[in-house]
Formats: sequence, structure tokens, C-alpha cells
Amino acid sequence: MKNKIIKNAVLSCMGAVLALSSCDEFLDRPTEDSPVCSDFYSNEAELQQAANILYGSPWFDFQRGCYQVLEGIAGNSVGLDADIYRKMMLASASTDANLTGMSNSLWAVIAQSNVQLKNINDYSTCSTELINKYKGEMMVMKSAAYFFLVRIWGDVPLIHNTSDVVASGSSFTIGRTKKADIYKYIISTLQQAAEYLPETNGEGRVDKYSAYGLLAKVYLTAAGVSGSLDKAYLEKAKEYAAKVYANKKHSLEETYENLWRISTGDNNPEGLITLHWNSTYSPYTSINMLHCDINLGSSFSGTAGWGSSTGPSVDLIENVFGQNPFEKVDYTAGEDRPQKLGETDKDIRRKGNILMEGDYVDFWYRDSTRSYQTQNCFYATWQYEHEGETDANKEYRMMGEAQTTCMSGGQHIKYIYGNVNDHVAECGATPNQQASCVPIHILRVADVYLCYAEADFLLNGNVSGEPLEALNAVRKRAGLADASSSDYSTIDAFILERRKELCFEFDNWFDIVRLSYYDANKAKELMNARERGIYNFQFCDYYNGTMTVFAGKTAAQAHTYARQSQWTEVSGSTYPTNQAGEEFAIPYSQNDYTVNPKLSQPAEDYDFSQVEYYDESTI
Repeated sequence: MKNKIIKNAVLSCMGAVLALSSCDEFLDRPTEDSPVCSDFYSNEAELQQAANILYGSPWFDFQRGCYQVLEGIAGNSVGLDADIYRKMMLASASTDANLTGMSNSLWAVIAQSNVQLKNINDYSTCSTELINKYKGEMMVMKSAAYFFLVRIWGDVPLIHNTSDVVASGSSFTIGRTKKADIYKYIISTLQQAAEYLPETNGEGRVDKYSAYGLLAKVYLTAAGVSGSLDKAYLEKAKEYAAKVYANKKHSLEETYENLWRISTGDNNPEGLITLHWNSTYSPYTSINMLHCDINLGSSFSGTAGWGSSTGPSVDLIENVFGQNPFEKVDYTAGEDRPQKLGETDKDIRRKGNILMEGDYVDFWYRDSTRSYQTQNCFYATWQYEHEGETDANKEYRMMGEAQTTCMSGGQHIKYIYGNVNDHVAECGATPNQQASCVPIHILRVADVYLCYAEADFLLNGNVSGEPLEALNAVRKRAGLADASSSDYSTIDAFILERRKELCFEFDNWFDIVRLSYYDANKAKELMNARERGIYNFQFCDYYNGTMTVFAGKTAAQAHTYARQSQWTEVSGSTYPTNQAGEEFAIPYSQNDYTVNPKLSQPAEDYDFSQVEYYDESTI
């Protein structure tokens, strides 16, 4: 389905857009040399092509920027790269290219959606049922883009009809809309989308439950936007989450890491809103580049890669997942496969998110002849010649070039497909140098289940009944025992659970934003508690024994010594503030802020009279 979504995407008469150098106008202009739109939208294949583009290309710069910016601000990522390290320190500059790219990308999604919706209304001769189905898909994607915008930048412009803005020439004079009205717009649009969409749709496409799931999350977030929690909104969040929980078509994937494999993740039932990518530059923005940004390097992947110094943060490794990165593989243990020292039955999501010394990945390097015995896999042993290693044990060690230069002791697993042959094995396609078909899930069932539990807690002061069942379903997949209400007696516990489940999915920062709406002091407390320091060495030097200062030390002793003598503490603000003074809002792109003077003016109420489906009584 993914290849159909990508390859059938039509960029001409369906109202394709040309990307501007910045989002100064908060939109992209339709092309002027496209075929006559009245000749298009005449059958389902053409309607599907009109919607297909929204599952990939416009999101290209957003997916890259999200990792660079949002995961750093959340305290999840770190690296030697100056930009990533700067995000870790929360000195996000308004001139940063990643911020500009994220903004451009989201406005492109909105412009594409708006233009397609207008063209379908104006030109399609298909049945109302068909028209509504694809309009519903576009409305979900548009809502998702606005949901990201309002949580990243706070008060932002609201554009219901892109063509009207272009025609009026008001691109540079669009003021900001108050957050509360943006959330109302998103809710109204999703309600309409839910009416339009079928309960089941084609593989990889959004359906009615996608709209329900996003509504649950939007209601949960918007519940606190006034400064105190709106119980009616929390009830709505539970209502829509319950619909998803009751639906068995969309259920939890049994194996966590399968969600980020091409063969098992691309059309996975857990994915409520999923972006699909191509293996070739057709166009260039149709590829997932996260593989290159965070893998162990070109010698590891056989294609492009520059991410060996990029990895999970110390806070995520040590404080969230409770790992000691100084533990080494014991090659003298005599076991069939050496196990990491001190490894116990912990949350299996650690291995689905963080690659550490002693881990192995059975869907990487499956063609390798250097793996242990006949089970081909990637075995993460960062050591070269370890003391006590025998010739027989050398086969454990994989490519010497695939060394961890990250200064936290971990590397990434999500979004990485392995080497070229692994990509072929997963989907039959050889990837171009920087391309990957690994899917990106904007919304998953597990996310909605956790929203269900959180909404119940905020309403009642505890979580019980079906919301607790939903929470425990997520825990069960992680290999954890069922929890009781007392285990989740504070908002801290819910945010921690979401961090474990959703890290590197561009969502953990938004948990803090949601909390800040109604309890800014608590949000600051949680952000202040996130450890933002980093070790002063590359862990490959520790693992291969070249750092003599660690000689003779146990893993626990090495950790204590490194914290005392090999550690850099990062100071400064733990949350961003934009140019308008909004806390927990990232600065606007300086290009936008300079070109559009209305961005510096107070946000305004929105005139909903122009939104044909808006009904205040249903919000």
C-alpha cells in the first residue's frame, strides 16, 4: 500500500504546491502550469491520488526537524553534532534551519489539504460517498498538522481556505489565532472527518478510528488550555479513546519493535495515522531520511549514514530505563550467546529504542557470515580485542567500523533498517543512498490507550476500569506486570510511561506542553529534573579498553568515577519561550517573524463563520 501511496501521488492537476524558501506566507502556492482541474477528480483512482501525497512528501522536513529539535528539547537525544547538542541545552535559535523546515513542512500539509478539498468540491463528479471518504482523509491530515503547529509554536495563524488567502493577497498580514480557537477548529474538523470516513479503509490509510483516536488526544490536550482542566473535554477524551479501545481492527502490535520494520510496520493495524515512504528519490522528499541521521554510519548501513555520534540521552538510558552503560559483555561466560552483565527482566521497550553493548538485533545483518553460529544478526559488541577473548569468540564482534562514538553509551534502533540487504529483505526494494521505507507513525493505538488512562486519572484522581485495562495492555506488551491504580497516583507516572512507550516518536515534549497549560510549575519541575549532562568521551574508547583510567574498575565503579571526573553538566533554561513570551512554546522562525509583522501582535479570536461545518454546540 505504501508504494501505491507514494508512486501514485500526483503533483499536477490535483493542486500541487511549490515549496517556498520559507513559510513567510504560511502557505504554498498552487502551480500555475498544471492541467485543468476540471479534467481530474472524475473517479476513485484520481481521488485517491489526490489524497496520497498527504501520506508522505509534505512531511519530509518535519520528520527530520522533529528529531533534531523536539527530541532534544524533551531531553531524549544527544550527540557530538553541534545542532543536536544545542537542542539538548534548549538554546533553540529562531534562525535554526530545522525549525524553519518543520514550519514549512506543516504549512505545506495544510496548503495541500486545503487546495485538494476545494478542488474536490469544485470539480469532482464522483459519488458523495467517495468524495467524502477522501475529504475525510485530507481533513485528518490537516488536523494533525495543526495539532503539531499549536503545540510547537502556541498561537499561530489559522487558514481554513488557502485559495482565498492567495486571491486576497493577505499572505503577509495573517495574524495569530488564540490556541483555544485553534483547538476548536481541529476538533470540529476531526468531527466532520469522522462522519465522512468509513470504519475500514485501504491498508495504510486513515479511517474513522483514526479520527476518533486523534480526537481523544486533542480533547485531552485542549482540556487544560484555559489554565484549568475542563471536565467536559476530559469526558470527551475518554469517550473517543473508548471507541478506539473497543475497535478490534486497530489493536496493539504484539512485538513492539515490529512497528518500525518495513515488512511489519508499514500497514500495521496499530498505526492509526502513518506516513509512508519511498526507496527512491521520486521525488526526493518521498523518502524517510531518519535512517541516515541516526544510524551508525555508512560502513554500517552500506548506504549513507552519519549518526554514530547521535544517540539517546544519558537521562533516557540511566534514569528512565535504569541502565548502566558501563556494563560490558563477558566473553568468558561460556554461554551460547553472551548476555549483558547485570541484565534483568526489565522493560523490553529499552531494547526497542536503545541499542547498547551486548544487545543483538535479529533483523539487521541477517545476511552476515560473521554472526554467532548460524543465527545471522547484528551483535552490538563495541570492543575490539577484549582481554580474555578467545579466537572462537571473535565471531561475536561485528564490523569494526560500526563503533559507538556517542557520549551517552547508547545508539538508536527505531527507524533503522540495518544494511542494504536487510532493506531488500523487508520490502523487496534497494534503497537509494539516503532513502528508507521505514514508516513513521503519527498516531498509534498505544498512544490513545495511554491518553484514555490519563484522562480518567485527571477526571477522577485515579485510573480504574477500562482505562486501567488499556494502560495494562500497553504494559503487558512491554513485558511488565499489571499495574494498579496506586501505581499511577501522580501525573508524573503517566508522563514517564508515555516517555518509555513513545520516545523518539516526537511526542514526549508535547506531554510537557499539555501539562504546562494547566500546571506550569509542575511542567517546570519535571523539565528541571531531566538530566542534561553528558560524558566527556566516546564510549567506543571505554569499551575497547583504551581509556586506562577505567582499568580494574567494575561497571558500578566506572560509572561513579565517570560522573565525578568525566562529566559535563549542562546548565541554562530547561524549557523554551517564544518571541511573544509564551512559555513552553518554541520561537517562531525568524524569517516568518520578520516578514509578517502581525506575528508580533496579540493573538485574536477566530471568526468561525467561514467554516461551513463548525458547530459550537458539538465542540
